[in-house]
This record gives sequence, C-alpha cells and structure tokens, in this order.
Amino acid sequence: MKTRLLCIGMLSLSLAGCANSGGNSGGNSGGASVGTSGGASGGGGSTQSYPAEAGTSTSASDSSRQAGANQFNRPAEIAPRDTRPIAYVGGQAVPLTQLQGPLLEAAGGQVLAEWILDDSLRQRLSQRGLMVTPSQINAERQNLLRSLSTDANQAERFLGELRDARGLGEQRFTQLLWRNAAMRALVADEVQVTDAALRQTYELLHGQRYEARLIVVPTAGQASQLARQARNGESLSDLAVAHSTDASKAQGGLLPAISPVDATFPSAVRQALGNLKPGEISEPVALEQGFAVLKLERILPGDGAAFDDVKHDLEKQVRLQSERVLMQRLAREILGQAKVTITDPALQQSFKQQKQRLLAGD
Repeated sequence: MKTRLLCIGMLSLSLAGCANSGGNSGGNSGGASVGTSGGASGGGGSTQSYPAEAGTSTSASDSSRQAGANQFNRPAEIAPRDTRPIAYVGGQAVPLTQLQGPLLEAAGGQVLAEWILDDSLRQRLSQRGLMVTPSQINAERQNLLRSLSTDANQAERFLGELRDARGLGEQRFTQLLWRNAAMRALVADEVQVTDAALRQTYELLHGQRYEARLIVVPTAGQASQLARQARNGESLSDLAVAHSTDASKAQGGLLPAISPVDATFPSAVRQALGNLKPGEISEPVALEQGFAVLKLERILPGDGAAFDDVKHDLEKQVRLQSERVLMQRLAREILGQAKVTITDPALQQSFKQQKQRLLAGD
C-alpha cells in the first residue's frame, strides 16, 4: 500500500484542484474527478500543523521528519504548471509534454491509486481528530528495518536495495512511511490480541517443524508415477530436479522448515506432512496449480522456549500481523469505493490494471 499525489491532466503534481465527482467545481479541466466515500473534494483533509512533541529535541533529522509529516497531513496547494524542459539530450530540450503519455502509461495508474489512498487517509484522519507525528513515521521505518533483518547494518542494506528496486526516492519513501502510519492509526481500535492467536504464533515461532522435499507436476498421473518411483528407491531429490515445476527444484525439492500452523503453505501440504513418518512418500496432493508429491525428511523439535517467557514478544507479533491485515483491508476498501473518472486513455488503462492488482492483493 503505497500512495502518491497527482492531478491527472498534467504530471506537474498537486493534491488539491481535482474536482469531486459529486459536482464540486474548480478542479483542473482535463483532470480526473476523484471522490472517496464520505470524503470532501480533492484533498479536502485537515490543514493543521503540529509542534515538536513534548520532551523531544528539534534536531535537523527531527525537523526533517516533522516537515515530512506536515507535508502529508495537510492537502497540497495547487501548483502552476512548469513549462521548463525537464531534461536535455545532446543539448536538445525535452519538454514534459513529450514524455507525459509514456509516463502516464508506465506509472500513472500506480501514482493515481496512491493519490486516492493518501487523499482518503487525510480525510479520515481529520474526521477522527488524528494526525501522524514524526515519531510515528520513524516507528514505521524501524518496523520496516526489523522486518528485513535482525542485523541493523544488513537491514539498512536490504532497505536500500528494496528502495532501488521499487524506485522509492526520498519523497515516495517518506510518503510510504506516512501512509503506513496513517493506516495503522486508523485501524488501532480494531486490533484484537486473543489467546488463540498468541498460542498459534507461539507454535509458529517456537514449535516443531517439518523438513521436507517437494515435487510439483501438472497432472495427477505424473505425480502418481513419480511417487511410485520414489517409493521404489529413486532419489526424490533427483526426481525433483528432473521433473518439478516448483522453484524448489534447484535445491532438489528441499523446502524451508514448515510449521504445522504456517498458513503461508497450503493446508493440504501441511496435512499431508502431518500424516507421514520420516522417510515416507506421500500420495499425490492436489494444489491450485498442479499436483505435489512430498517426502518428510525429518521432524525438527521446538526450541523449548516457555510460553510465558516469550509472551510479550508474541503480543507484539500478533498485534503487527493484525494491523497488517486490517491495513490491507482498509486500502482495498478505499480503492474499491473510490469514484474515479479518467479522461486520458493511457492513464485509464494503467489505473485499471493497477487497481486490479491492488484489490487482488498482489
């Protein structure tokens, strides 16, 4: 979930000035009419600013984060169109008008979808009297780093690689952090940390796991044949390399250790492994795309951590996971309910594809 700001008719961007599809006038002609349910027109969020939090210093980095937070907590002002060239190639000026169409086609849908999210989040924060602070933005950065690695230096390196891969410059990255902080604040009252969720997370992190190998093939007949070959003494590892369509074939079908409660693996796979003894080969297991044959190599015991000793960390894990699910739901709700009229064909196609991906959770 990411978000950005844009008035569509031109790619010199500002938040305000796009008329609400409900009929408010004053938007840019040729732009998109964007209205989110229950919201005011084009960027109609709060114009509040806020002081530094009590007990905090106003260092350069604090001031930078505060400026970033203020930038996204308030609606942007309408900027005049910049007619200067945006690049020179061999001394020849390249005006924005020559790049506008390809830019809209390549990334306009993502930018518009993110604008819609940001606009609605500002409105919802204002309606509930909430605001994103610099400390919340910094907390989002720390959450992201911790999700990448427990080693601080490695996490920073991974973050740099992630930003490069996704084209997240300073402005877009700050927006991403603001957006996550905004959604986290809006869903906070819905988060529930139940004992059942704590127990499940305990089993996931500290309980027993399966070490297994996998072959995936298109048909049940192929799976049955390979299962027979493996039971007759052929190496399942070699069979995986030769026949499997799964990415694990490069490792001879070896999977990362699987917890019986890890929902990121298909339940059919976990159930099949639970019915095997070490060294046994499964019957074909139907998956969404093909059929699997599994071999249970061994059962790895839990780490022996006492539940009460790790309960505090479990609570944090469960809260973060619950927030993540609720934040994704909120983003899909905003995009699904937004009323959008697009007059540019390239942007229309780009936005249609991006919206489909986001609503599907890709």
